[in-house]
Amino acid sequence: LDEDECLIKGRYVNVKQVSDGKLIDSALQGLIEALDDPYAAYTTPEEMAREAAESGIENGVGALLGVRDKRVIVIGVSPKSYAAEAGLKTGDIVLDIDGVSIAGRSLKEVEALVSGRPRTFVSVYVERPKELLKRRLSMFRTTTQAPMLDYEEKVLPSGRRIAVLKLYNFSEASSELFTMAATFALQSRVRGIVLDLRDNGGGVIRNLMEVVGWFLKNGTIVNLQDTGEITAKIRAHDGNAKFANTPVVLVTNKGSASASEVLAGALRDNLGVKLIGDTTYGKGTMQLFKSLSNGGEIKFTVAYWRTPNGTKINGVGLTPDFTVGMAVADEAQGSKRDPQLMKALEVLESEIAAKAR
Repeated sequence: LDEDECLIKGRYVNVKQVSDGKLIDSALQGLIEALDDPYAAYTTPEEMAREAAESGIENGVGALLGVRDKRVIVIGVSPKSYAAEAGLKTGDIVLDIDGVSIAGRSLKEVEALVSGRPRTFVSVYVERPKELLKRRLSMFRTTTQAPMLDYEEKVLPSGRRIAVLKLYNFSEASSELFTMAATFALQSRVRGIVLDLRDNGGGVIRNLMEVVGWFLKNGTIVNLQDTGEITAKIRAHDGNAKFANTPVVLVTNKGSASASEVLAGALRDNLGVKLIGDTTYGKGTMQLFKSLSNGGEIKFTVAYWRTPNGTKINGVGLTPDFTVGMAVADEAQGSKRDPQLMKALEVLESEIAAKAR
């Protein structure tokens, strides 16, 4: 490449119109394309800077909201966030946003009201049951981003309280939010957990391991296979395993991919956790991300994943224990019918009952 670059710079008739950066970007892009790897990519320095500038904080103020008994409740506050500075606390019940009652609004609608326009203030009126008081708190909004985690507590027909955690990806921020939500679930003494991984496209394996640690103290999370043989294992190391004895079920669909498939395989093979929904996407490959001296980044596939028991993921996905599809009407915007979640609650109820016997 150095020889070709010197030749172009020395002989190309319009060399002054071509920057060194453009030559490097084009060369790296060509190398990546030659790999014929669908997951390989080169990110230019400009794209890296733009992605960094667009990253933000969940909910706009640094608070994670959930639903309990049909009321929107604060289930976590990020340390040193604007929400924390304003005095928002875990357990606070949200009553109105900027003077507008949230009665009858969905969690998504409330989150949108909190997020609002970046670099503005938002007023949140909350009830604090333990202190028998209501307070209006004003906090500053920062840049928001796509949702990372939803938390809702439900009461099963038996009267048992369970938690539904919907995890959208595996990133540093989402793993921190998961820790908040898991801690809150423990404090609520829920009897079971539905882990909803639908449309979770994956993320960073390091952050996945932080989530796995809540369920597994030790054991294989995933096997790595490169040239045909399993050459390495990624293991859980000294996880807190606080949910190891808590009944858990997973909900998956065709959008559950990569790291979410690793989590599903790890919990099913190690703990016998049941999968409900559709067969997962089947993205069972691991990519290496490498920062370059020019400020860009390349990634390419370095291994295939297999579950702890050796089940292939790539190209086939994980088949659920209970296959439940979603009709077009169920997926329509505004539809409240969710047969996959309904089945998950049914299976979890039986798992809890079996454990109690």
